[in-house]
Amino acid sequence: MEGVEIRLACEEDTPALAALITELGFPTNPAEMASRLARIRGRSNCATLVAAANGILVGMAGLSVSPSFLSDTLDAQIIAFVVADGQRGRGIGRALLARRKPGSRNEARSESASPAACTVPGRTPSIAPAATSTPDFASCA
Repeated sequence: MEGVEIRLACEEDTPALAALITELGFPTNPAEMASRLARIRGRSNCATLVAAANGILVGMAGLSVSPSFLSDTLDAQIIAFVVADGQRGRGIGRALLARRKPGSRNEARSESASPAACTVPGRTPSIAPAATSTPDFASCA
């Protein structure tokens, strides 16, 4: 989608993520969100994708990656998903969903999502297929 960047969340996104989670119906302040994100980024099987329009967060998808019963790949399951109220109907949700699907951005096609489908070129992925690295927030550069 033109004008919207889909990327991995970084620490500077914490206040905006708190606002989005609050909009989803779970009142959250930035300190609570920072604590949650610290726990999430400490896991190799989780990722937080964000959608930013003109530098403002307008959506997010929290993902959990696990082995699939249906194939030999990993599945990326959505555990949290929200698009800001004033931004709905613009394709932002579809863009977030497409980013977690294999086959997007030249990723290998498969019926299941894989960690590769959640990577952003030039950024450190916050999930890995195995505990081969410690996940971390991507740089906000």
